[in-house]
Amino acid sequence: MIKRRVKQEKIKIGNLFERFNIPNTEHSQFVPDFHLKVKTPYGYKNIKTLFRTEKQQSVRCYFGNNKTLECSLDHKLKVNGEWKKIKDIEIDNDIIETESGLTYLKRLHYGKEKILYDISVEDVHCYYSNGVLSHNSWMLVAIANHAVKLGKNVIYYTMELNEDYVGLRHDANTTGYASQDIKFHQDEVLAAISKARGNLIIKYYPTKNASIDTLRTHIVRTTSHGFKPDLLIIDYPDLLKGQMNYSNNDKRFELENIYEHTRGLAGELQIPIWGASQANRSSLDDEIIEAGKIAESYNKVMISDFVMSLQRKTKDKLAHTGRVHVIKNRFGPDGFTFPSKMNASNGIIQLFEEKSEDGKRTTNDTKKGGKLERMQLGEKIKEIQSRTTKFDELT
Repeated sequence: MIKRRVKQEKIKIGNLFERFNIPNTEHSQFVPDFHLKVKTPYGYKNIKTLFRTEKQQSVRCYFGNNKTLECSLDHKLKVNGEWKKIKDIEIDNDIIETESGLTYLKRLHYGKEKILYDISVEDVHCYYSNGVLSHNSWMLVAIANHAVKLGKNVIYYTMELNEDYVGLRHDANTTGYASQDIKFHQDEVLAAISKARGNLIIKYYPTKNASIDTLRTHIVRTTSHGFKPDLLIIDYPDLLKGQMNYSNNDKRFELENIYEHTRGLAGELQIPIWGASQANRSSLDDEIIEAGKIAESYNKVMISDFVMSLQRKTKDKLAHTGRVHVIKNRFGPDGFTFPSKMNASNGIIQLFEEKSEDGKRTTNDTKKGGKLERMQLGEKIKEIQSRTTKFDELT
């Protein structure tokens, strides 16, 4: 057997885009038909797609380990074990995971609006960018899988995570194994899938590349091949392309247009469509997320028939809990909040009546998570004070 030596080269992402002549235009992309790898926490993984984003606010991040990173405010980094957007990271407080260890965010420098780079990575969809670990809904996965168990045909459209990674999440939710351990339980995965009464199609479109008309065309094609969907999942509608061209200042009108056409598609097909959206930054301080905290456009709530929110603060992440709040229900009561248990490694979510024994136990678990959070915060404060003292000694 002859082993071919693989050439390894360290290259900046901007130079990589230039090498493949990817145009500096919104949503232009390049799909390599050869092995092109990037370093991740799980070893080197293949890059599935290189693409340019829409024009948006750029920001340069300065970290405690003297590394810098240029990205968008919505770019995600791994913070305290969870993925967090740049705009939500607490400066000098949150602990960020890097290739060489842990660090913190010192400051942000806001730049001009520009088209940025991004990549889609197989299996894990996270990678080290200048040494910083970057990331590209469990609730939607849980809804889709429950429908499949009930014998429904489901199409899951993903605009952010690639098909392999979403499939990994579905396998984890179906079997109960953590997503990172699925590769060790392939026989169990196949056995669980064989018992499913319904069927699932996962379809990936790059961000802002697909419109509602694109999805409609795909549905017509799958139906002609004998797969008529009973449920559509869109992860996320905000990442769809509008039917009209909007300027960046008209983003809320574009989102309103997208949600109106999404609701129209549901009525046309006579099937439900579930999607997810983001809450704004001020919701981080709230125990439950109300309608006024929906990001970008309140009209998303007005257009939808059913809206619920999932709030998971740091104390919930420590206790594996959360709170699901029914914001709007056009066909029944709303305003209810359900204590929930959530396993973030496999997406298994349980909701309880607030006054039930399980509900009370879950609420107590959240309080214990709050105590643990305060203990960890105290340790962080001591660490920062120690770092400050050492700096004073050096100066």
